Amino acid sequence: MQTDSKVSRVVAIGLLAAMVSICTVETPVFAKRTGPMTKMGRGIKNIAIAILDVPATIGRAAHEDSVWYALLLGPFEGIGNGFTRAVAGFLEVVSSPFPRYDRPLYDRRLGESPIGRYDR
Repeated sequence: MQTDSKVSRVVAIGLLAAMVSICTVETPVFAKRTGPMTKMGRGIKNIAIAILDVPATIGRAAHEDSVWYALLLGPFEGIGNGFTRAVAGFLEVVSSPFPRYDRPLYDRRLGESPIGRYDR
């Protein structure tokens, strides 16, 4: 009986992964077409990678600003960036049936600072 539950769990995880990959993959043929699935995929992607904003922001701050800024304020800036990305992703998933499919709510790379460079 336990093998049936393990198999069903693996199948469910596989189906979920396939669904997420279908939502997020854009082939060159469909690159100009946008729709609800594009918006939903963008939202799911933003929710999934939101936690990666913290280390990416710390790394960017250490490279561009200073090591002390990266160590002291980088985690807070990263948490803010990640929270903003997650909320924008959630809003895109919820509003995916409604138009405006071509404009993302949060259009920043991982670790990119919304306030610009820190200058002493």
